[in-house]
Amino acid sequence: MSNFDATKVFDGVLDYQLDWSDWLTGFETIASSVWTTTPGITIDSQLNTNATAVIIVSGGVQGTVYSLRNVIVTTGGRTDSRTLTIRVVANRAV
Repeated sequence: MSNFDATKVFDGVLDYQLDWSDWLTGFETIASSVWTTTPGITIDSQLNTNATAVIIVSGGVQGTVYSLRNVIVTTGGRTDSRTLTIRVVANRAV
């Protein structure tokens, strides 16, 4: 499992992307992608391309760190997960 860190303004609605292309082999692509998160931040939508997993989130409490976990299954039947850690801040001057 890999970790990634990002910052989000509390009132922002932002998208975050995980690129799995370095992990995929040959002609393998993402067959499914599911995001889960700790309570307090809202998953507005999620989607994937052949090699990326995207999540759009809103909300969150200033000063709180949230973990967003992405689990993928590939067309080759392999499964893996990565966690994106988002720290919610008061304004854009971080």
